[in-house]
Amino acid sequence: MKKIIMIALLAAIAVRGGTGTLTFDWIHADTAAALSAGTDRDRLDAAITNEVDPVAMEALSGYATTGELAIATANLDETDPRAMRAYHYGDPDIQITPAGDFGFDATSGEITSYTGTNKVVVLPYEINGVPVVALGNSAFAANNVVKTIKASKTLTTLGNYAFAFTSLTSLDAPALTTLSNFAFAYSSLTSLVAPSLTTISNFAFAYSSLTSLVAPSLTTIGAEAFSECPLTNLNAPSLTSIGDNAFSYSVLTSIYYGGNQPTAGANIYYGTPTNLVSYVTNPTATGWGNTFGDRPVVRLPLYADEVYSGGSLAVTEATKELHQDSYTNLVWRNVFSNGWVWLVAYTNTPGGGQL
Repeated sequence: MKKIIMIALLAAIAVRGGTGTLTFDWIHADTAAALSAGTDRDRLDAAITNEVDPVAMEALSGYATTGELAIATANLDETDPRAMRAYHYGDPDIQITPAGDFGFDATSGEITSYTGTNKVVVLPYEINGVPVVALGNSAFAANNVVKTIKASKTLTTLGNYAFAFTSLTSLDAPALTTLSNFAFAYSSLTSLVAPSLTTISNFAFAYSSLTSLVAPSLTTIGAEAFSECPLTNLNAPSLTSIGDNAFSYSVLTSIYYGGNQPTAGANIYYGTPTNLVSYVTNPTATGWGNTFGDRPVVRLPLYADEVYSGGSLAVTEATKELHQDSYTNLVWRNVFSNGWVWLVAYTNTPGGGQL
């Protein structure tokens, strides 16, 4: 049986005013019915713990293999090729694609083109002593040879159309932060591992083949970024801004948010399936209502076994009755003490603690 610990309080409101503090204990199986459906409960548990989602665990790990951690915590010998390969790629024996296969702008640190014939490409971390920090505009555009690319920890930016109209299916880029306009548009991309990604610009994945994305650092999604994309699932706990028609005509069915409701442009979910659900995994997030982008929102409840006020136990008995708040979409439980009614919001968040 899964154990879930309480860590956060959304609100404790006394009818006669005042503030209160909650402490939390284990939530047992008899509280499982707090969520409206088993499917919702399972998805929320998966989003929060991440322990059942290997893709999420890999993305959130930061690619810290044992060998990589050892190198990162020691004084890195930049004259040792094996140490540098282990640091940048997690493998001291990986074969880096020859620098001569790339066009390179030493002033900007951008790879501008690829002329090789390999299906698997390992981008150099430097060329002639200059760090490779970006793939320039259309660097691989319309390339139908390359299928898989592994980037170093120096690469942070993909330019406009960098992989547009390509046969690329997989990109592993641990330090990538920015996707420019149309970066993967009309590509065959199905897998992107980019735990540092913060910005997805306009049309970046439009008409691509991407079906799922875990992006723990992502804050901004541009206009029509996933338009006509077969994306079904997005986990973006840091997201704060979504552009017009961002997911229009995608097949998105679930998106996981971790903070306050993002600012959103027009028609962000236009043409998406009607069963799309926005899951809010942070119980302290604000600004959310029953719907977002005309699609339902599912929030976590917060449970409290005891309520303290001014360091003293204020509530000693709680009913089992559950209530739905139509404005915040939270589930509330009435808690009684000395004839006064408290409304306490609750959730299934692991970690434990007192607020």
